[in-house]
Amino acid sequence: MEKQPQVEGLEITGVSVIVCCYNSVSRIEPTLKHLARQCKVPHANYELIIVDNGSTDDIEFFCKKVWSEDGNPYNLKVVREPEPGLSNARIKGLKEASYGICVFCDDDNWLSDQYLKSVLSEFENNLRLGALGGNPSAVSSLPIPDWFSYKASHFAAKSMGDGVLKYPEVKTVYGAGMALRKEPFLQALNAGFQFALSDRKKKKLSSGGDLEICYLYTLMNFDLIYQPALKFKHFMEPNRLSKEYLFRLLKSNTRSAARLYPYVYLEQGLKMNRWAWAKDLYYSMRSLFVSLVIFLVKGLITQRGDVFKYRVDAFVCYQKVMALCMLSRGYQTRYRNLSAFFHSIRHTPKKSFDS
Repeated sequence: MEKQPQVEGLEITGVSVIVCCYNSVSRIEPTLKHLARQCKVPHANYELIIVDNGSTDDIEFFCKKVWSEDGNPYNLKVVREPEPGLSNARIKGLKEASYGICVFCDDDNWLSDQYLKSVLSEFENNLRLGALGGNPSAVSSLPIPDWFSYKASHFAAKSMGDGVLKYPEVKTVYGAGMALRKEPFLQALNAGFQFALSDRKKKKLSSGGDLEICYLYTLMNFDLIYQPALKFKHFMEPNRLSKEYLFRLLKSNTRSAARLYPYVYLEQGLKMNRWAWAKDLYYSMRSLFVSLVIFLVKGLITQRGDVFKYRVDAFVCYQKVMALCMLSRGYQTRYRNLSAFFHSIRHTPKKSFDS
């Protein structure tokens, strides 16, 4: 029989929206305007937490000014997290949150008016639900280029479809717009969980923290769901709509994802033996070889198909190989540590959802 998730602090009294900021004044106003328009529910409250992650643009004053102009629709507080990194800022926000359900809203996410109301309903109706993903679409002040759609998922700006998806149909959801049950996350932190990835740091395009959160919840036996009704727009600043930015983003995302391979092994119920690194490197090199042949033959020689797509595919495969080469030492260590952590936390007595 499947083990039920264990958690403390089940009472849901509201939703805490966490917006992590680093020099966000130039883009956060529309985000705040959309949050101010959220539909209320009579039995629950909302709060907005701005986490200043080392900004130098007086984000606190700006947010309070905009929020006041919108009539202070619900409580706003600004907290500071001096340690750089989106993962650190999110942890700070979760620890400051007053309510059991939290929503990560990026500073360029425009949530639909029913977003928080729908999030609350999803969690109230499913006590096994750990993390919930939304349905984004890209908007910008400039026309979105044709190539963008091919890798829009790397920008957290591509819909995952019109139907509800539940783990294991979906393995991960976007961190942008993600809603989660707070207590399991805090319990994991108290039990010694540490992120392998810092996620974005100031202007660095490091990423992957959202993937790690998804693995955390599913490995703790909580439900992970993609809900297409949770719609939001993800604003793309013009500087993000260049091919140069795309390749920087792909390099960062691909190398970060490789560091999460231990989670993949655990999620699939596989053991990472001493040959795992060599095997993963071999398959990555084989994929690189195939992608290079396709790029050379179809892209450059016969010029059949989408040359840019072939180039992108080869680039991603190359970055996987490079990432694995840099992970040759201690490849099994993270797997062993994670395996021991999840084994221990599953056997730690806590108040059950069903009690």
